[in-house]
Amino acid sequence: MNRLFKIFFSKANLKSSNGDSSGFTLMEVLLALGILCFSVLALYRMQSTAINTGNTAWKFTKAASLAAGQIEYLTSLSWDSPSLVSGSTENPPYELTWEVSETGTMKNIKHIRVTSSWKEKKRTHNYILTSCVGKAAGR
Repeated sequence: MNRLFKIFFSKANLKSSNGDSSGFTLMEVLLALGILCFSVLALYRMQSTAINTGNTAWKFTKAASLAAGQIEYLTSLSWDSPSLVSGSTENPPYELTWEVSETGTMKNIKHIRVTSSWKEKKRTHNYILTSCVGKAAGR
């Protein structure tokens, strides 16, 4: 057993042409393995962060797409359309709400605010788009 230990964990007994021993000591091998393990763990952490960031970006993109679709629909309606009113809908995990209002001194403009929201890890995220619809002149 002692002989096996010496074979595997001490410098090799091979002699180079100049008579020096060659090989690695146990400490050198352990240090190299420690550096390798640390590097692999760092890469794992970086990869998991990249995956989480990509997932969050995908959710923001989906929320933006839903909000943009709703605001496109609402702005395509005429100013006096009965469908141009506030409302909400759910598209799990997203909730889409929109507010249509006539505010300020400009009574010929309806302001539209669309909010796409979702919950993730006990936190609510919101994506908000705004636009307006004007009443055609002479109506």
